[in-house]
Amino acid sequence: MKNLSLLLLLLLTGANLFAQAPDAINYQAVVRNSTDQLVANTAMGVQVTILQGSASGTVTYRETFSLSSNANGLISFAIGTGTSTSGTYTAIDWSLKPYYIQIALDLLGGTSYLPYSTSELHSVPYALQAKTAESLTKPLTGGSGITIENDQVKLTDGLAGLNHVKVWEGTSWVNKAISVTSGSSGGNQPFSIRNPFLAMNYQISLYGIYPSRNGADPFYGEVMLFAGNFEVNGFAFCDGRLLNLQQNTVLYAVLGTSYGGNGINTFALPDLRGRSAIHYGQGPYLNRYEIGESGGKENITLLPGNMPSHSHSAVVTFTAP
Repeated sequence: MKNLSLLLLLLLTGANLFAQAPDAINYQAVVRNSTDQLVANTAMGVQVTILQGSASGTVTYRETFSLSSNANGLISFAIGTGTSTSGTYTAIDWSLKPYYIQIALDLLGGTSYLPYSTSELHSVPYALQAKTAESLTKPLTGGSGITIENDQVKLTDGLAGLNHVKVWEGTSWVNKAISVTSGSSGGNQPFSIRNPFLAMNYQISLYGIYPSRNGADPFYGEVMLFAGNFEVNGFAFCDGRLLNLQQNTVLYAVLGTSYGGNGINTFALPDLRGRSAIHYGQGPYLNRYEIGESGGKENITLLPGNMPSHSHSAVVTFTAP
Protein backbone atom coordinates (compact mmCIF):
# COMPACT_ATOMS: atom_id res chain seq x y z
CA MET A 1 0.00 0.00 0.00
CA LYS A 2 2.91 2.36 0.61
CA ASN A 3 3.98 1.93 -3.02
CA LEU A 4 0.44 2.75 -4.12
CA SER A 5 0.42 5.91 -2.04
CA LEU A 6 3.10 7.32 -4.30
CA LEU A 7 0.57 7.24 -7.14
CA LEU A 8 -1.81 9.45 -5.23
CA LEU A 9 0.07 12.63 -6.11
CA LEU A 10 -2.58 13.33 -8.72
CA LEU A 11 -3.61 16.34 -10.75
CA LEU A 12 -7.34 16.94 -11.23
CA THR A 13 -7.75 19.34 -14.13
CA GLY A 14 -10.58 20.64 -16.25
CA ALA A 15 -13.10 20.44 -13.42
CA ASN A 16 -16.57 21.70 -14.35
CA LEU A 17 -19.03 22.46 -11.56
CA PHE A 18 -22.59 23.59 -12.25
CA ALA A 19 -26.04 23.25 -10.83
CA GLN A 20 -28.31 20.83 -12.63
CA ALA A 21 -31.73 19.25 -12.14
CA PRO A 22 -32.25 16.80 -10.52
CA ASP A 23 -30.19 17.81 -7.44
CA ALA A 24 -26.66 17.07 -8.59
CA ILE A 25 -23.37 18.75 -9.48
CA ASN A 26 -21.56 17.45 -12.56
CA TYR A 27 -17.86 16.86 -11.99
CA GLN A 28 -15.12 15.92 -14.45
CA ALA A 29 -11.41 15.46 -13.90
CA VAL A 30 -8.36 14.25 -15.82
CA VAL A 31 -6.27 11.95 -13.62
CA ARG A 32 -2.47 12.06 -13.91
CA ASN A 33 0.17 10.35 -11.79
CA SER A 34 3.19 11.89 -10.10
CA THR A 35 5.17 11.79 -13.38
CA ASP A 36 2.39 13.66 -15.16
CA GLN A 37 1.32 10.56 -17.07
CA LEU A 38 -2.36 9.98 -17.76
CA VAL A 39 -3.98 7.29 -15.65
CA ALA A 40 -5.98 5.92 -18.59
CA ASN A 41 -8.44 3.02 -18.79
CA THR A 42 -8.14 2.35 -15.07
CA ALA A 43 -10.82 1.27 -12.59
CA MET A 44 -10.70 3.37 -9.42
CA GLY A 45 -12.70 4.23 -6.32
CA VAL A 46 -13.71 7.84 -5.71
CA GLN A 47 -14.86 9.33 -2.40
CA VAL A 48 -16.52 12.76 -2.31
CA THR A 49 -16.95 14.64 0.97
CA ILE A 50 -18.76 17.96 1.42
CA LEU A 51 -17.47 19.94 4.40
CA GLN A 52 -19.22 22.91 5.98
CA GLY A 53 -17.44 25.95 7.42
CA SER A 54 -13.83 25.29 6.40
CA ALA A 55 -11.53 22.88 4.57
CA SER A 56 -11.39 20.80 7.75
CA GLY A 57 -14.94 21.54 8.87
CA THR A 58 -17.95 19.38 9.67
CA VAL A 59 -18.75 16.52 7.31
CA THR A 60 -22.16 17.38 5.90
CA TYR A 61 -22.33 14.68 3.26
CA ARG A 62 -20.15 11.85 1.93
CA GLU A 63 -20.59 9.44 -0.97
CA THR A 64 -18.53 7.00 -3.05
CA PHE A 65 -18.27 5.97 -6.70
CA SER A 66 -16.70 3.07 -8.59
CA LEU A 67 -15.46 4.54 -11.87
CA SER A 68 -13.14 3.85 -14.79
CA SER A 69 -11.11 6.51 -16.56
CA ASN A 70 -11.27 6.66 -20.36
CA ALA A 71 -8.39 6.66 -22.83
CA ASN A 72 -7.70 10.30 -21.96
CA GLY A 73 -7.63 9.71 -18.20
CA LEU A 74 -11.01 11.43 -17.81
CA ILE A 75 -13.48 10.50 -15.09
CA SER A 76 -17.00 11.93 -14.93
CA PHE A 77 -19.66 11.72 -12.25
CA ALA A 78 -22.46 13.73 -10.68
CA ILE A 79 -22.06 14.67 -7.03
CA GLY A 80 -25.25 13.73 -5.25
CA THR A 81 -25.85 10.52 -7.22
CA GLY A 82 -23.26 8.24 -5.62
CA THR A 83 -23.60 5.76 -2.75
CA SER A 84 -24.15 7.80 0.39
CA THR A 85 -22.06 6.84 3.42
CA SER A 86 -22.88 9.90 5.55
CA GLY A 87 -25.74 12.40 5.45
CA THR A 88 -28.36 13.17 2.81
CA TYR A 89 -27.44 15.24 -0.22
CA THR A 90 -30.88 16.80 -0.70
CA ALA A 91 -30.92 17.87 2.95
CA ILE A 92 -27.87 20.12 2.60
CA ASP A 93 -28.72 23.70 3.54
CA TRP A 94 -26.69 25.57 0.95
CA SER A 95 -27.43 28.88 2.64
CA LEU A 96 -25.03 27.90 5.46
CA LYS A 97 -22.00 28.56 3.28
CA PRO A 98 -19.08 28.29 2.87
CA TYR A 99 -18.90 24.67 1.74
CA TYR A 100 -15.84 22.73 0.63
CA ILE A 101 -15.49 19.61 -1.51
CA GLN A 102 -12.86 16.95 -0.75
CA ILE A 103 -11.85 14.34 -3.34
CA ALA A 104 -10.14 11.08 -2.32
CA LEU A 105 -9.11 8.22 -4.64
CA ASP A 106 -8.21 4.53 -4.58
CA LEU A 107 -6.47 3.71 -7.88
CA LEU A 108 -6.85 -0.02 -7.22
CA GLY A 109 -10.60 0.33 -7.44
CA GLY A 110 -11.18 -0.43 -3.77
CA THR A 111 -12.26 1.64 -0.79
CA SER A 112 -8.87 2.53 0.69
CA TYR A 113 -9.28 6.18 -0.24
CA LEU A 114 -6.43 8.62 0.16
CA PRO A 115 -7.25 12.36 0.08
CA TYR A 116 -6.17 14.28 -2.99
CA SER A 117 -7.46 17.83 -2.60
CA THR A 118 -9.97 20.07 -0.88
CA SER A 119 -11.38 23.20 -2.52
CA GLU A 120 -14.14 25.67 -1.76
CA LEU A 121 -17.44 25.52 -3.58
CA HIS A 122 -18.20 29.01 -4.81
CA SER A 123 -21.40 30.62 -6.07
CA VAL A 124 -22.43 28.22 -8.84
CA PRO A 125 -23.46 25.21 -6.69
CA TYR A 126 -25.54 27.49 -4.49
CA ALA A 127 -27.99 27.81 -7.37
CA LEU A 128 -29.48 24.71 -5.75
CA GLN A 129 -30.55 26.99 -2.92
CA ALA A 130 -32.98 28.63 -5.34
CA LYS A 131 -35.10 25.47 -5.18
CA THR A 132 -36.18 26.50 -1.70
CA ALA A 133 -38.44 29.03 -3.43
CA GLU A 134 -40.65 26.05 -4.28
CA SER A 135 -41.61 25.76 -0.63
CA LEU A 136 -42.05 29.39 0.42
CA THR A 137 -44.37 29.92 3.33
CA LYS A 138 -47.74 31.29 2.19
CA PRO A 139 -49.52 33.61 2.02
CA LEU A 140 -47.02 35.74 0.13
CA THR A 141 -47.18 39.50 0.54
CA GLY A 142 -46.29 42.30 -1.86
CA GLY A 143 -44.62 45.64 -1.37
CA SER A 144 -45.39 49.23 -2.24
CA GLY A 145 -47.54 49.31 -5.37
CA ILE A 146 -47.46 45.51 -5.74
CA THR A 147 -49.90 42.76 -4.76
CA ILE A 148 -49.63 38.98 -5.01
CA GLU A 149 -52.79 37.08 -5.96
CA ASN A 150 -52.86 33.34 -6.69
CA ASP A 151 -49.05 33.32 -6.77
CA GLN A 152 -49.07 36.06 -9.44
CA VAL A 153 -47.30 39.38 -8.88
CA LYS A 154 -49.45 42.33 -9.97
CA LEU A 155 -49.29 46.09 -9.79
CA THR A 156 -51.66 47.41 -7.15
CA ASP A 157 -53.26 49.79 -9.65
CA GLY A 158 -53.94 47.02 -12.17
CA LEU A 159 -52.98 46.91 -15.80
CA ALA A 160 -52.45 49.98 -17.94
CA GLY A 161 -55.40 50.86 -20.15
CA LEU A 162 -55.44 51.25 -23.91
CA ASN A 163 -52.80 53.78 -25.04
CA HIS A 164 -51.67 54.14 -21.41
CA VAL A 165 -48.54 53.16 -19.51
CA LYS A 166 -47.68 52.70 -15.85
CA VAL A 167 -45.28 55.36 -14.60
CA TRP A 168 -43.55 55.19 -11.21
CA GLU A 169 -43.68 58.61 -9.57
CA GLY A 170 -41.50 57.87 -6.59
CA THR A 171 -44.22 56.66 -4.24
CA SER A 172 -46.77 54.92 -6.47
CA TRP A 173 -47.54 53.65 -9.95
CA VAL A 174 -49.68 56.07 -11.95
CA ASN A 175 -51.72 55.18 -15.04
CA LYS A 176 -50.95 57.79 -17.72
CA ALA A 177 -51.90 58.28 -21.33
CA ILE A 178 -49.12 58.27 -23.89
CA SER A 179 -49.06 60.30 -27.08
CA VAL A 180 -46.29 60.61 -29.65
CA THR A 181 -46.05 63.65 -31.91
CA SER A 182 -43.70 63.33 -34.88
CA GLY A 183 -41.74 66.14 -36.42
CA SER A 184 -42.91 68.24 -39.36
CA SER A 185 -40.82 66.47 -42.02
CA GLY A 186 -42.43 63.86 -44.24
CA GLY A 187 -46.14 63.75 -43.57
CA ASN A 188 -46.92 61.50 -46.56
CA GLN A 189 -47.14 64.52 -48.85
CA PRO A 190 -46.73 64.19 -52.66
CA PHE A 191 -43.70 65.79 -54.26
CA SER A 192 -42.66 66.44 -57.86
CA ILE A 193 -39.58 64.85 -59.43
CA ARG A 194 -39.88 66.71 -62.76
CA ASN A 195 -36.96 68.67 -64.12
CA PRO A 196 -37.53 72.34 -65.01
CA PHE A 197 -40.12 72.48 -67.78
CA LEU A 198 -42.09 74.83 -70.06
CA ALA A 199 -45.66 74.00 -71.08
CA MET A 200 -46.36 74.19 -74.84
CA ASN A 201 -48.65 72.44 -77.34
CA TYR A 202 -47.71 69.61 -79.65
CA GLN A 203 -49.65 69.85 -82.93
CA ILE A 204 -49.72 67.45 -85.89
CA SER A 205 -50.12 68.41 -89.54
CA LEU A 206 -53.33 67.13 -91.12
CA TYR A 207 -52.29 68.24 -94.63
CA GLY A 208 -49.07 68.78 -96.53
CA ILE A 209 -46.64 66.90 -98.68
CA TYR A 210 -46.41 63.10 -98.90
CA PRO A 211 -44.26 61.13 -99.48
CA SER A 212 -41.57 63.71 -100.38
CA ARG A 213 -41.25 67.30 -99.33
CA ASN A 214 -41.54 70.17 -101.81
CA GLY A 215 -41.01 73.72 -100.73
CA ALA A 216 -41.97 74.99 -97.30
CA ASP A 217 -45.15 72.98 -96.87
CA PRO A 218 -45.12 70.54 -93.95
CA PHE A 219 -45.25 66.78 -94.25
CA TYR A 220 -48.41 64.88 -93.51
CA GLY A 221 -48.07 63.80 -89.86
CA GLU A 222 -45.34 66.31 -89.07
CA VAL A 223 -45.40 67.26 -85.35
CA MET A 224 -44.45 70.72 -84.19
CA LEU A 225 -44.36 72.62 -80.91
CA PHE A 226 -46.62 75.65 -80.80
CA ALA A 227 -46.47 78.33 -78.11
CA GLY A 228 -50.15 79.24 -78.41
CA ASN A 229 -53.24 77.63 -76.95
CA PHE A 230 -55.17 77.22 -80.21
CA GLU A 231 -54.87 74.93 -83.21
CA VAL A 232 -52.99 76.30 -86.22
CA ASN A 233 -54.80 76.04 -89.54
CA GLY A 234 -54.20 72.59 -91.01
CA PHE A 235 -52.95 71.21 -87.69
CA ALA A 236 -54.61 69.45 -84.75
CA PHE A 237 -53.56 69.04 -81.13
CA CYS A 238 -51.73 65.79 -80.40
CA ASP A 239 -54.41 64.72 -77.95
CA GLY A 240 -55.11 61.14 -79.03
CA ARG A 241 -58.40 61.98 -80.76
CA LEU A 242 -59.94 59.60 -83.30
CA LEU A 243 -60.22 60.75 -86.95
CA ASN A 244 -62.36 59.39 -89.75
CA LEU A 245 -60.23 57.16 -91.95
CA GLN A 246 -62.09 57.88 -95.22
CA GLN A 247 -61.68 61.65 -94.74
CA ASN A 248 -57.95 61.45 -93.92
CA THR A 249 -56.63 58.64 -96.09
CA VAL A 250 -53.19 60.17 -96.68
CA LEU A 251 -52.60 60.87 -92.97
CA TYR A 252 -53.81 57.34 -92.18
CA ALA A 253 -51.22 56.03 -94.65
CA VAL A 254 -48.56 57.72 -92.50
CA LEU A 255 -49.87 56.92 -89.00
CA GLY A 256 -51.85 53.74 -89.46
CA THR A 257 -53.19 52.47 -86.15
CA SER A 258 -49.89 52.95 -84.31
CA TYR A 259 -51.64 55.30 -81.88
CA GLY A 260 -55.07 53.64 -81.79
CA GLY A 261 -58.26 53.25 -83.80
CA ASN A 262 -59.78 50.20 -85.44
CA GLY A 263 -58.21 50.69 -88.89
CA ILE A 264 -61.62 50.20 -90.50
CA ASN A 265 -63.17 53.60 -90.18
CA THR A 266 -61.06 55.33 -87.51
CA PHE A 267 -57.46 55.93 -86.53
CA ALA A 268 -55.96 57.96 -83.66
CA LEU A 269 -53.60 60.88 -83.44
CA PRO A 270 -50.61 60.65 -81.07
CA ASP A 271 -51.38 61.74 -77.51
CA LEU A 272 -48.50 63.89 -76.30
CA ARG A 273 -50.33 65.60 -73.46
CA GLY A 274 -48.01 65.53 -70.47
CA ARG A 275 -45.43 63.53 -72.42
CA SER A 276 -42.17 64.14 -74.21
CA ALA A 277 -41.48 62.66 -77.64
CA ILE A 278 -38.45 60.39 -77.97
CA HIS A 279 -36.72 59.12 -81.11
CA TYR A 280 -37.84 55.89 -82.72
CA GLY A 281 -35.28 53.08 -82.72
CA GLN A 282 -32.35 52.37 -80.42
CA GLY A 283 -29.31 54.38 -79.45
CA PRO A 284 -26.05 53.19 -77.84
CA TYR A 285 -26.74 51.50 -74.46
CA LEU A 286 -30.45 52.40 -74.78
CA ASN A 287 -33.62 50.36 -75.14
CA ARG A 288 -35.31 50.12 -78.51
CA TYR A 289 -38.59 51.99 -78.97
CA GLU A 290 -41.16 51.36 -81.70
CA ILE A 291 -43.47 53.86 -83.35
CA GLY A 292 -46.47 54.43 -81.09
CA GLU A 293 -44.85 52.86 -78.01
CA SER A 294 -45.37 54.76 -74.77
CA GLY A 295 -43.97 54.31 -71.29
CA GLY A 296 -43.20 55.91 -67.98
CA LYS A 297 -45.51 56.61 -65.04
CA GLU A 298 -47.27 59.75 -63.98
CA ASN A 299 -47.25 58.64 -60.34
CA ILE A 300 -45.09 56.29 -58.33
CA THR A 301 -45.33 55.19 -54.70
CA LEU A 302 -42.13 55.26 -52.67
CA LEU A 303 -41.79 52.72 -49.86
CA PRO A 304 -39.53 53.41 -46.86
CA GLY A 305 -36.87 51.19 -48.40
CA ASN A 306 -36.81 53.38 -51.56
CA MET A 307 -36.08 56.57 -49.66
CA PRO A 308 -32.69 57.71 -48.33
CA SER A 309 -32.01 57.49 -44.61
CA HIS A 310 -33.62 60.25 -42.64
CA SER A 311 -34.87 60.94 -39.13
CA HIS A 312 -37.87 62.53 -37.50
CA SER A 313 -38.06 64.33 -34.21
CA ALA A 314 -40.66 63.04 -31.77
CA VAL A 315 -42.17 64.36 -28.56
CA VAL A 316 -43.51 61.80 -26.06
CA THR A 317 -46.05 63.20 -23.62
CA PHE A 318 -47.51 61.47 -20.56
CA THR A 319 -50.77 62.81 -19.15
CA ALA A 320 -52.86 61.61 -16.25
CA PRO A 321 -56.23 60.09 -17.26
